[in-house]
Amino acid sequence: MKTLMTLLKKEFLAQWRGGQLFILVLVFFVIGLMNTALALATPWMLEQIASQDNGLAIQVQAVKLTATMAWEQFFKNLPLAMLCFVFLESQLLTKEYQTGTLILVLTKGLKRSQFLLSKFIFLVTLWTGAYSICWLTTLTYTQYYLGSVNQDDLTLALLAWYGFGLLVVSLLLVASTLATSSSGVLVTLFASLLVFYVLSVFPQSKDYSPILLTEGKALLGEGLDFEDCRQAIYTTGGLILGSLCLSFPLFNRRQL
Repeated sequence: MKTLMTLLKKEFLAQWRGGQLFILVLVFFVIGLMNTALALATPWMLEQIASQDNGLAIQVQAVKLTATMAWEQFFKNLPLAMLCFVFLESQLLTKEYQTGTLILVLTKGLKRSQFLLSKFIFLVTLWTGAYSICWLTTLTYTQYYLGSVNQDDLTLALLAWYGFGLLVVSLLLVASTLATSSSGVLVTLFASLLVFYVLSVFPQSKDYSPILLTEGKALLGEGLDFEDCRQAIYTTGGLILGSLCLSFPLFNRRQL
């Protein structure tokens, strides 16, 4: 446990000094703030559009600001935040390969499994913290300016997206054990996600695709509930466990 804590502390300090941690926090905070701001600006933007086409005037008058609009923006913008997270952390293991620091650490008696476990815990902690900053920022400003939404629906939607993020983290770990460069990690990861998107297109496999967990708008009382997502949740959980079970043997057999 002491060794694990030392590795985690080392990783946090390295990312703080390198600026990745600051950038990640800033991006997730700005996106969280932007969700409410975009919702509040919607009537103004529609008025600007209507000024160029009077035929939209009736539609503009019908617009009513609600908290749901801000949360819809939240789920629309989350892929952008996730993309930033993936790009910043794609070098988590590859930089160790390229600089040779991993060999130095392992020659001092550290087990490969401990090293990889520390990386996974770090990624999970980082995703949890960044995601929390984003949704708490949106929650705070949305409740202040626009009120609240159904808490049960919101909780399900938030947890579903968080679970999808954990899947991306586990896939990022597997990709990092396979590739030797950050570009290779990104290609491997995006190829995996592309498979999930393809599966979500077909009615026979849509309910099992993890992509269903990213349907935040539908989960906010617009057609989807827990029962509709049950199979996707099971699939996502199984993929996370499978990714972890795969990454450790791959890393143990990797030539450094």
